[in-house]
Amino acid sequence: MHPKSALIRQLAFAMSDLGQDTEALAMLDGHIANPPHEETEALFTAAGQATAVFQKAKAAILADAGKMAEAAACVAEALKAAPGDEEATSMETAIKEALAEEKKE
Repeated sequence: MHPKSALIRQLAFAMSDLGQDTEALAMLDGHIANPPHEETEALFTAAGQATAVFQKAKAAILADAGKMAEAAACVAEALKAAPGDEEATSMETAIKEALAEEKKE
């Protein structure tokens, strides 16, 4: 059994790989606004995890496009939805480092 959020995240990444960033981000926004029912997540993850998954996917797509400030905002939202999420925390550190590098240039 796979939670829907994980499948949607993979779809967003596949769309991004095909150059459809705008469409992938719009799809993720729709799921953030109206998260799908997560039967498997109710058993294994904390509330807000689906939203965090979608925000982290948005952050990754935006970071790949060089939109670090927007990516940082998405990671912050992911951490609001799922405080202490290890992946989001790691992403936050990497994005902050990238933003610091941008300021140096």
